[in-house]
Amino acid sequence: MPLAFRKVRYQSRGLSIEADLAFHDGMIAGLTGPNGAGKRTLLRLASGSIPPGSGEIETPGEVYCAQASLDSADPQQVRRSLEDPAMETARVVLVGPALALTDLAFQQRVMSRLRACQARGAVVLLASHDLALLERHCDEVVVVESGRVIERGDPGLVLRSYRRRVLEAACAGSGPVDKQPQSRHGDERAAIELVELLDGEGRSVSAVPSGRQTALRVVVRYSAAVAEPVVGILIRSQVGVNVYGTNTELERLSFGPVSPGEKVELHYRFAAALCPGEYTLTVASHDPDGTAHEWLEDAIRFTVEDSRYTAGVANLKAKVEVRRLK
Repeated sequence: MPLAFRKVRYQSRGLSIEADLAFHDGMIAGLTGPNGAGKRTLLRLASGSIPPGSGEIETPGEVYCAQASLDSADPQQVRRSLEDPAMETARVVLVGPALALTDLAFQQRVMSRLRACQARGAVVLLASHDLALLERHCDEVVVVESGRVIERGDPGLVLRSYRRRVLEAACAGSGPVDKQPQSRHGDERAAIELVELLDGEGRSVSAVPSGRQTALRVVVRYSAAVAEPVVGILIRSQVGVNVYGTNTELERLSFGPVSPGEKVELHYRFAAALCPGEYTLTVASHDPDGTAHEWLEDAIRFTVEDSRYTAGVANLKAKVEVRRLK
């Protein structure tokens, strides 16, 4: 008989759990999702420490719950709960996210014990925010959000999808970036009033996913007549390497002359094909000979995020093929 949640409903303190799923003998299943999603509540329901409001939980036999791994902030308590000999004979083993409080060597020993439990036919439920750990050790992964199962299945496929959703949500909610230039100079014929990074939906953000369509909005107010204004941008890496620069003259976009009091809004649209990291953006209004009206050095800082590590600056998103040669 599998460990099964049969149309289980549970509600407490604003969290509403709905679960209808089963885990078969001899498997390690990972539970992940944002804080407050209901991962630990599912483990408590499976342990029998809290009853469901409705529905039924079926267990194939003795259940061992490493209780401290669910609710303790003390690494020593967590260690003791995961060293309990009762784990060795239980048919269901439940481990919570506080495993992450212990050192790496201990975590590896715990995973070896959990694989031994799996080998004798036990069901292991492991709740964790360590996606790499789940991908390495689990037979399947279940993503829980707001008390409901959003996705379950192959760890590689499910976690790739989950990482993408987390990345997009983090970037969309990053909020606008402050204009805080490292230095500024110019003859004051213009003032750069706004430098704003926009995502593909037009939201003002301070972080963008690597490779996604991005826009830079610049508003310049001219206090004097300028015959041929040029407005340019320069992206630098966090170590000061020039990554990309352009201006309206290079793009063959002439918008002069401008009069005193006139405002100009510019949008630079590009794919943020950059490796994960921090970048700065310099913005300037100047004459064709380079005489600056206003030059904001490193006017804003922004972050490029990705769901995986990539070295360098340019994210070329290479596709790799391998074949054996005789």
